[in-house]
Amino acid sequence: MRVGAGAVADWYRLPHLEDWRSAAAYVDTSRAEGDHLTVTTDWLTLVSGYYLKSRPDTQAIRGDVTWVVTIPADRDRVEQEIRSRGYAIRVKKDFPGVVVLKAVRTLA
Repeated sequence: MRVGAGAVADWYRLPHLEDWRSAAAYVDTSRAEGDHLTVTTDWLTLVSGYYLKSRPDTQAIRGDVTWVVTIPADRDRVEQEIRSRGYAIRVKKDFPGVVVLKAVRTLA
């Protein structure tokens, strides 16, 4: 168990490369009532859910407007998936280690 505790202690001592607070504040102030919120992986649900005022709905893009929270490594794949589902990306906002996208349905 000392190994696990040491790893946790190291985690809190290291500088964090992700700015979840700013990304969450941006989403919380930009989302309109009824806008869907999603994240791209299970572990992001936990992290973003901690900072966001409301928890992400699902990992699916749905509704007329979906805010997508992802990480830079997944950005290209996520943008391609958004477009393939009939959405246009209207907002791209980069934060250290976090990407926020606003997808708006373009197909009926």
